[in-house]
Amino acid sequence: MDPKDVDIAFAGCLVNSHEVAATTKLGGNSAQQQKKLQAALSKHPNLADYVRGRIKKAGATGTVTAANASATFDSFNVDPVTGKAGISSGFEPKLGGTKLEYLQQGNEPEGALRAALECFADAAIGPAKTTAEIRTRVAGLAASTNWWQVITRTGFELCLPKSAAADVDAGKLLDVVHRIGAWFEVLWENTSDLGRLASNVKPAEVPKVFPAMLASDNGSEDHIAAGVNEVWMKTDATKRTAFMAALDASSFTRETFTKHLVRSIVDPQLAKLLPATATPSKGQLLLALTIATQDHKAMPTPVKNLLRAAAGGAKTSTFPPGLGVPALIKPVSELSILEDIGLAPTSTPTPSGSGGIVVDGNVDADGDGKNESFVEVSPHDAMVNATELNVRAGPSMTGKIIDTVKKGDIVQVMGTSKKGTWSLVDHGGKVGYMASRYLS
Repeated sequence: MDPKDVDIAFAGCLVNSHEVAATTKLGGNSAQQQKKLQAALSKHPNLADYVRGRIKKAGATGTVTAANASATFDSFNVDPVTGKAGISSGFEPKLGGTKLEYLQQGNEPEGALRAALECFADAAIGPAKTTAEIRTRVAGLAASTNWWQVITRTGFELCLPKSAAADVDAGKLLDVVHRIGAWFEVLWENTSDLGRLASNVKPAEVPKVFPAMLASDNGSEDHIAAGVNEVWMKTDATKRTAFMAALDASSFTRETFTKHLVRSIVDPQLAKLLPATATPSKGQLLLALTIATQDHKAMPTPVKNLLRAAAGGAKTSTFPPGLGVPALIKPVSELSILEDIGLAPTSTPTPSGSGGIVVDGNVDADGDGKNESFVEVSPHDAMVNATELNVRAGPSMTGKIIDTVKKGDIVQVMGTSKKGTWSLVDHGGKVGYMASRYLS
């Protein structure tokens, strides 16, 4: 490459975008806000700015193209006509475009709002044109139900002033920029963090943000339908009905729902969510069982009362089959739940010094339909203290190795063998036995 004709493209997330610190004070009128933004941007150049500066210092010419939002390597491309490197995708044609182009067409919420801030600061664009472009963008996305565009539109809407003659408030844009990622990432179940969502949507924003999420193309997905209504209960108790309806319709089990349960929001609502009944809905049972497996005997009273009523209120070794409890709580044992609510049948006396309850033949660890193991039920979490340890299909050194754990890993212990030498554990959904002495 001729050093006088540099052509560089960065296919890296937000390389062409600037992060303005949330603590930046942007008070004052539009002109004052613009100057403060300009100062903040010049103080913190991004990678693309740095490289452009180096090119200029070297006396070279050429282009630096970089992503205004999240990017993957396959967004890198070469124009077949000019031979120039660029960044784009079918969904994000202006991923590597100018800030104004990304404000006009960009789909990633944080990237689009950052672009708006930089347009506001740009002397050639400024507050008035930025405001007009935001209004145009909001209008253009009004009918969209695409999650990316719904969150982008909603973020912009919240920043627009009520007066059609006023400029957008850069301080509000900056505020939303630093919170909108928590809204956007609810889209994917593995990145959804409802506690983070709850703390990043202000009460006054709820009537816009949550209905928009639920009306999107993804609004009926289990983790969104249940999760958004769960968080909504924090400010609107009437959303209890929608939350429970979403749980009823979901395919959640205890294992998959646990991640989406925010106890600080749900616990104050339990008396209304979980009335004691012998015929609980699937959602009520799921919620009660999930909390019961977390708290054991210390579970809240509404949870215990519902589960006792569902079990029939008398000593039993199983819940009524029609409730489907085993499938909801697998691999946790029904007996461990019944023990915690005081309805487990009288057990074989515990050997001296073992301190627990021995349940005869109560475990089918390998899923063959046979209860092959004696386990002293004592559900809890434990940390692996060995460098590396095998998880086996049976409580023996000859048992088939089904998993390997490392020092510091957390496993769910269901119980131990009679002598306490082996523990039955769940590690990421794989259930088997580990030597107890390596757990703490």
